[in-house]
Amino acid sequence: IRDGETLPPTLYRLIARDGTQKHLEISASPIRRDDRTIGLNCIARDVSERKAAEDALQESERRYREFFTASRDCVFITTQDGEWIDFNDAAMALFGYARREDLFRTPIPELYADPDERTALTTQIETQGFVLEHPVRLKRRDGSIIDTLITAGLRPDANGHRIEYYGIIRD
Repeated sequence: IRDGETLPPTLYRLIARDGTQKHLEISASPIRRDDRTIGLNCIARDVSERKAAEDALQESERRYREFFTASRDCVFITTQDGEWIDFNDAAMALFGYARREDLFRTPIPELYADPDERTALTTQIETQGFVLEHPVRLKRRDGSIIDTLITAGLRPDANGHRIEYYGIIRD
């Protein structure tokens, strides 16, 4: 620390005497008297548990993203209103789209050969919480019909309100 400067909270990795790794967040500010620094006020917090939780979350997110993107089946997340939240590249191939933006702009109800099939599917998901390999006829961008199996569920919030559908579509 230079004279008069403060050290913002900074993360340091240390090895304890017993060989375990610790993560400390240390901040410091000068103690000044008569325009001179006479000492430092330091705060050190052991944030090892928080750091381990952050690392575990990052690893979980990495595994999720790898699964999501690598699946050869269409993996999706949508709103109840029929708007895309996310989908993998297999969704673009399934529906015949070359650009993500074009599929994102396509309302999901338009992808059903028969709009009543979407109503039946969403009703079953909302009643049971999920569907397993539910047969649905969908439309590709060029208008051709594909027979698919949809496995999907509903992700509610902590209060039980419905937020989004998630699932897999297999051609």
